[in-house]
Amino acid sequence: ADDITVWEWTGSAWDEGAEASQWFSDYLGNPTKLVRFNTGNVL
Repeated sequence: ADDITVWEWTGSAWDEGAEASQWFSDYLGNPTKLVRFNTGNVL
């Protein structure tokens, strides 16, 4: 898990993998990394 900040939320998140990130990057037209909040560990 990586520590991330999204807007005003900071916590731990799991990387959902290169394939998912690439799909969203292609769809949105911007570099994107897809993560899933790790609800068991909030900073």
